[in-house]
Order: sequence, then C-alpha cells, then structure tokens
Amino acid sequence: MPLLVQLGASVTLPCSVDTPIPLHELEVQWMRDSGSLVHLFLGGESRPESQSPAYSGRAEFFTEEISKGNFSLLLRNVTTKDREMYKCIVHTEHESSETNVTIDTERLVVTGADVPVFAYAGEDVILNCSVDTHVPLGELEVEWMKTNEEILVLLFMEGRYRPESQRERFRGRAEFFIEEIPKGNFSMKLRDVKTEDRGEFMCIVHTDRESVNATAYVQEPGRFTMERLVVTGADVPVFAYAGEDVILSCSVDTHVPLGELEVEWMKTNEEIQVLLFMEGRYRPESQRERFRGRAEFFSEEIPKGNFSMKLRDVKTEDRGEFMCIVHTDRESVNATVYVQEPGKECDHILNNVSHP
Repeated sequence: MPLLVQLGASVTLPCSVDTPIPLHELEVQWMRDSGSLVHLFLGGESRPESQSPAYSGRAEFFTEEISKGNFSLLLRNVTTKDREMYKCIVHTEHESSETNVTIDTERLVVTGADVPVFAYAGEDVILNCSVDTHVPLGELEVEWMKTNEEILVLLFMEGRYRPESQRERFRGRAEFFIEEIPKGNFSMKLRDVKTEDRGEFMCIVHTDRESVNATAYVQEPGRFTMERLVVTGADVPVFAYAGEDVILSCSVDTHVPLGELEVEWMKTNEEIQVLLFMEGRYRPESQRERFRGRAEFFSEEIPKGNFSMKLRDVKTEDRGEFMCIVHTDRESVNATVYVQEPGKECDHILNNVSHP
C-alpha cells in the first residue's frame, strides 16, 4: 500500500534493520525509482551535498537514530512531483539489501453543505463547495449541475467563469463568488429561488487525473417534517474550572418565526430549567434560583438563530449534561452539551433528535 500524504505535509519513509551496523561500515542510499538520489549516508555522516536539488532542505535522516539501525527518511512539503516509488538501499562490507516504499498524494478534496438548504420562493441561498487542492486554477474545471434534470447551472474552466454555458433559466440567478475562487471557494449563490429549483445540486471538480464532487440540496420549508428544524450544539465537551465563564452552543436552523419557537436550556441530570425563550422573548422569571444572574442568552444573536447560553461563575455542581430543547407546533429537536472539569473523563458526546 502506498503512503497517502496530503500536499504540503511531511511524511516519514520507513527503513530499518534489526541489528545496528557500525557506522564506519555503513552506506545508506535513498533513491527514487527513476534514479534521482534523495539522500545519502556515507563515512559515518549524512551527505546533503549529494542530494538531488529537488530534495535539498526537504529530505533528511533522523541522525540520532542511525546508530540504532533506523535509516528512515523525513520528507517535508510533499508535492505532486514526489509521487513515485522510493528505494532504501543499505550497503555494508559484506552485503547489500533494500526496501521500497511508494508515495501517493491526496490531491483533491471537495466538500459541500452537510444539511439541506431551506428556502421560500423568491429568497436567495448559498450552496457550499470548497476545493482543497494544489492544482493551479487554470487546470481545474468546476461544474455546478442540477443533477435530477442534468442541467448545467455554473461552469468554471480554463481559469475563468463561463456564464455563456449556463442553461437559460439560471442566467442572472446563479453565480460564483469570484473574489473567493483563488481561495478554493466555489460556492454558488442562487438568487430568487423558484419552486422548480427544489432538489439536488452537485459541485463537480475535475483535474487531469481525477474528478471529485460534493452534493447540496435546496428544500422548501415544511416539505419534510424531519428536515424542517435543525438544532446543533457543541461537538466536544466544554471544560471549565470553578469560577470561570463558559459558552454552551446552540444554533437553530429554521424558518419558523421567533414568536412560534420555544427554546429551553435544561440541566438534564437534575431536570432543572436553566433558561427559557417563549412567545418571542426571554423569560428570566422561569429560571431556577441557582442560575439567576449566571445563565443568559446573547439577546442580540437570537434573531440569527443563535440560542447559545453564557454560564457565568461555573460551580462544581454545574458539571454534567445541559440540553438545548427547541419546540415548534410540529416538532421538538434538541442538542446536548457537557460541562466538564479539566482532567475528568467524559464518555460520550450526543446530538439527539426527537419528534413527536
């Protein structure tokens, strides 16, 4: 199996013997299969002056390990030109042996949206597509396709956007963020969403060696109850010392008006209500006494769907599970966050979704 390496990263090419060899008897050559000398150890020392210029300053031995029989090579800043088989050839006064290792690179990574994009007719939406590659822009081809209809929505080719290739119904409505393209951002802005835009869009990225794609979805609100309300929390426990302030994350993605949302923060292992947003406003009178003046929403962030909670002056008894529970007239969804003392074990992280 080849060593799969990200472009720009470092990799160790392994080579070792079971029994150390006296340094004065030892010669180690690292060679590319095509014949270039990558590095040389001879006469008891490494010889960087013998390296092929392409590896000068990039390939080196672990010098302190050679006397132990470890002749592995560290190769820095891997490029596409490094893809090949490498030979580690070990010579002594009495014998020679070699081992081979092959480098391949993760050349192209494309990511899109993780959840459907919800839109009412007439709204604008952004469909995400991010490209991680060292391939020059002029060698990339990026297509946005409406896959269920096999319609070309957007095209980037030969280093520039090609609006003349769009299907008529998307002209003037679908566009790249041109200034973001050099950063690998090929997201698409779709203006004035129409009912017929509902469905799957695919961002397809081609190079001369491979094609990779990412999928995004446009969905009308309310079409599927299971996808109407998305609530996300922290992905990892929040660690805090007593007396510190912490923020517990809760983000709500929905088109339900604020006045129809009810959001509760609960201390679940004690069944204590910590915070409540109901009928369009924060309800501090509903808090349990021990959290009054310590737990609060970021009021100015609520219209953006951010129902994160700031918990001031953390106490030992705050350790444990907090749940952000979001109710509408049709469903309830929750996200779980943990407050944990540094150094304590935390077994699990959950994101639970429940529907009536």
